[in-house]
Amino acid sequence: MKYLLLLIPGLGDVPQTALRDTTPLEAADAPVLNQLAREGQAGRVNSIPKGMPPSTLASMLTLLGYPPGPYLTGRGWFEALSAGAELADDEWVFRLQLVSMDQGVLTDPRGAAPTEAEAAALLATISSVCSPLGWRFLPGYLHSHLAISSGDFSETLIESPWDLRDQKPSEHPPEGKGASALLKLIETAGAALATHPVNHARKAAGKPLINGVWPWGGGCDVDMPGFSKTFGKHAAMVSASALTRGVAVATGMELPDPDNPSRRYFRDPSGRMKRVAREVKSISESLAQTQPIEASAQAEGSAPTILDSALSIEDLASAKMREEHGGVLMQLLATAQKSLVDTDFVVVDIEHIREASLEDSPLVKRLAIELFDELFLAPLIASADADELRIALVSSISIDSSEHRNLPDASPFLIWGANVDPCNVPVFNERVLEKSAPLIDQGVSFIDTFLSAS
Repeated sequence: MKYLLLLIPGLGDVPQTALRDTTPLEAADAPVLNQLAREGQAGRVNSIPKGMPPSTLASMLTLLGYPPGPYLTGRGWFEALSAGAELADDEWVFRLQLVSMDQGVLTDPRGAAPTEAEAAALLATISSVCSPLGWRFLPGYLHSHLAISSGDFSETLIESPWDLRDQKPSEHPPEGKGASALLKLIETAGAALATHPVNHARKAAGKPLINGVWPWGGGCDVDMPGFSKTFGKHAAMVSASALTRGVAVATGMELPDPDNPSRRYFRDPSGRMKRVAREVKSISESLAQTQPIEASAQAEGSAPTILDSALSIEDLASAKMREEHGGVLMQLLATAQKSLVDTDFVVVDIEHIREASLEDSPLVKRLAIELFDELFLAPLIASADADELRIALVSSISIDSSEHRNLPDASPFLIWGANVDPCNVPVFNERVLEKSAPLIDQGVSFIDTFLSAS
């Protein structure tokens, strides 16, 4: 039997006024999700251990069967693993966020969307002025990079920049043993960015400045037991997220690359930071056969605007969602299907619903759920052998899409496929599951429930 675990951060939510007091999942037209709930088992799971702040990393580790307590180092370390970084045993890695500040208030934790050229120039300056302070830097993507230091940050606390949005970071400084080193990094980099040519150009163009940094999510080496040794399954992780791919590296899962499916990477947990590439058969032919997604019927150069009476705001949002995420969903599906041929257990991380939860509106989140149902779930189930494949789908963390914050609430899940008896849940949403479906209180046991469901 093959196992497919779909981690969907942000699928769960709370009732939203903008959706007439329903959740995005309730409001979504998602026939395949509802079909799987009727034909399989559905419920809720506590993916965040009691007393722990809700975070994507904690929930992911929990659902994969790793208690966050002993394994929850900061996300920076996992992202460094994903990047293939060579780290000394005493080095700490922080996510370094380029941010926008206005009169001391953090206005944008994504740095007002820097271009690749802007981000590279800013990071080069940060490296120049902060390397003498004992920091080194790894370039990431646009607003997110990595800062590495051999200082002692074992008792240091620093908040996420998303939690500080529209607040003054100076009123929420880092605390603990390594706080002074982090403050020095923040101050030194901020002073250099304030007068940077990139910001002179952005100011002249009327764009928000990228005039601050915020290090967070610091972590150091943690020795995690391999997934295959722990659960007896040869596993692969399909994800474009650096954090999720880092967890795969730490647990010895294979990493098929959605951007280059002809390459796979495997890491033996006993060989720290040693990645051995091996060739596998390319799935480029299957991707080439996939029909391209048309975001709009408009001809090039005549894109619709909000004034186009034939298109509503919802139409435009749906077209934008399809254009930005449709191809990625199809690519993830093709990679997951290829991975199921080669491995026993495949984990797929679906990120676009989380992004809609944190950056857009409840309406856009509803559209993101519908797109997932149409472009990922529908073709997956149409081609699946229900006698040979078991699928689990879980909202790894619930997110309030109007307040853009993680929730500690129990998250919806379903299990469908081989040897799974139906529980006849009529529809798959938070309200129905809370009233009539079971709760897995200890989220770390979810993986055992999935493997043994009947």
